[in-house]
Amino acid sequence: MSPYGTERFTITNAPADLLLQIAFGVLPYQIVGEPKWFDSEKYDLTARAEDGVKLTSSELRPRLQRLLAERLKLAVHREKQDLSGFALVVAEGGPRLKESHATNDQGVYFPGGLHLPFTSMDWLASMLVNPLGRPVVNKTKLTALYDVELRYARQGDEKTVLASVIKALEELGLTLEAQTVTLDMLVIERIDRVPAEN
Repeated sequence: MSPYGTERFTITNAPADLLLQIAFGVLPYQIVGEPKWFDSEKYDLTARAEDGVKLTSSELRPRLQRLLAERLKLAVHREKQDLSGFALVVAEGGPRLKESHATNDQGVYFPGGLHLPFTSMDWLASMLVNPLGRPVVNKTKLTALYDVELRYARQGDEKTVLASVIKALEELGLTLEAQTVTLDMLVIERIDRVPAEN
C-alpha cells in the first residue's frame, strides 16, 4: 500500500474487507453482511486525486467509497450494535503515561506486545482488539498523544514471564473494564465479486 499524503494511492492484492476498512474507517469486526468470498478475492486498486490534492486518509475515504460503488456496486448502511467488549479507563492512582515528542505514528505489533509512538488513547484501544479478540473503546478522557510500549503474555502461552494485557496496562495507569459497548457497524447490502468495466 502506498503512503498517504501524495496525489496517488495504490494498493495491490488487497481483500475487499481491507478496502472497506480503509474507505470507511472501520475495523474488521465492524463489518457485517459480508459474502463468503469476502476475504479470499484480491484486488489491485489505484486512486488519483485532482490536481494539487494530497490524498490523506480523510481525503481518500470519499473517493475510495465512490470507486467501490462504481466498480463493485457496493451499497452499505451504518447501524449501531451492542457487543461484549471492554472499556479502556484510567486506573486508580491516575495515568503514568509519557507524552510523545515523536514525529510519526508508525506503531507495530511484535510477539507479545505493542510499540506505539505518538499515539492517542483511541488508537491504543483499537490496537488492543487484536490480542483481546473483543472490541475496546476509549473512555479514559485523555486527549494528549503518548509513547506507549506494552509487553504481555501471548494467548495460550501460560509459561511466559511477560505480563498479561491487563497487567501491562495497569503499569501505565490504565485498566480494562468488561462491559457491553455500542459500536457503529458497517452493513453490506450489496457488493459484486467481479469489478465492472470502466
